[in-house]
Amino acid sequence: LLADSAAGEIHLDQPNADHAKGSKPEKPPKRRTFRFDTVLDHAVSQQEVFKRAGISSMVDATLEGFDATVFAYGQTGSGKTFTMEGYQYEDALKSERLIPTEPAPNVRGTDKERLGLVPRTAHYLFDRMNERAGPEGEL
Repeated sequence: LLADSAAGEIHLDQPNADHAKGSKPEKPPKRRTFRFDTVLDHAVSQQEVFKRAGISSMVDATLEGFDATVFAYGQTGSGKTFTMEGYQYEDALKSERLIPTEPAPNVRGTDKERLGLVPRTAHYLFDRMNERAGPEGEL
């Protein structure tokens, strides 16, 4: 798998039957190329994801009455939760809880740069609402 962010492409080398048998392949793997509006690799910051995904434009449109959706899709472990949330998770056994539970997001203790699309969107939305509010706070 090769991500080409500049071209907006992902290249996938699909092994042929020779590769599956474990013998020396006679032909190289077949390369499939997928094109997207935007391709971001693992090194991109959360702020850059927010910017390149056009979230601020979507929020602005919702304030004008339009609907908007962000859909995260991908293989297990590929980073969807991190991209959407970005929170650091606290080990339940190390927390101050008396009863061990599942790891919980450390909402207040997460570094601002790490925050994902959902908290960034909420901050952006409330900032825009405050800008639009009248002297009495009405929208």
